[in-house]
Amino acid sequence: MKKVIITLMLGITISLGSIAQDNKHNIGAYMGGGLSSTYSFASNSFGSNFGLSYTYKLNKTFAIITGLDYDIRSSYLNSDIENFSGEIVDYKFKHSFGFLNVPLMLNTSFGNKVKYFVNTGVSLGYLVRYKQTVDIGGEIFVDRDKEFWNRFGIDLNIGIGVQFPLSDKIDLSVEARYKQGLNELRRQPAFENEKQTSFNALLLIGVNYKLHKQKFKMNL
Repeated sequence: MKKVIITLMLGITISLGSIAQDNKHNIGAYMGGGLSSTYSFASNSFGSNFGLSYTYKLNKTFAIITGLDYDIRSSYLNSDIENFSGEIVDYKFKHSFGFLNVPLMLNTSFGNKVKYFVNTGVSLGYLVRYKQTVDIGGEIFVDRDKEFWNRFGIDLNIGIGVQFPLSDKIDLSVEARYKQGLNELRRQPAFENEKQTSFNALLLIGVNYKLHKQKFKMNL
């Protein structure tokens, strides 16, 4: 699966490079991590996100951002339970989901050299990886079956950040982004009135490259 993700990202990078016309087109790469959740009754765990972006500038203030990214969302629960023998043992539970996403966001920026920005939009995701690990008194059970989970999902994306110029063509960005799942993870609730969604609260570091128009000169 990692090879598929890397191949898709390389394909997008090559395709975006071929449409460069002027400073309206930017490509970038970003990565980061933060808090994550997949269960309301479990504790927040670590989430991560990395991907490639394409930005089309509408004017000096507004732009459209899309691309391809992969994020991991997880939760964990540590508790004590009574086993079948009546003994109190440690119970450890961890959920982990991996989603391949295509975001579509409106970017609003302010400033000259240093720019402050807000990103708002949605992302369409596909579940490519699932893992549930349960440790009951040292006995470990692992489940990777995606049968009970929705393969497709939609997230709300909200981010704020700042962008610094490193050169005429390269910018460095720092963004705090919140991704909230709008649909339930499970196809059917495991318990009555149960709702199960996910979120990632991330700090992302990115590099953006400005694609300049290539000028051709013909001598007659």
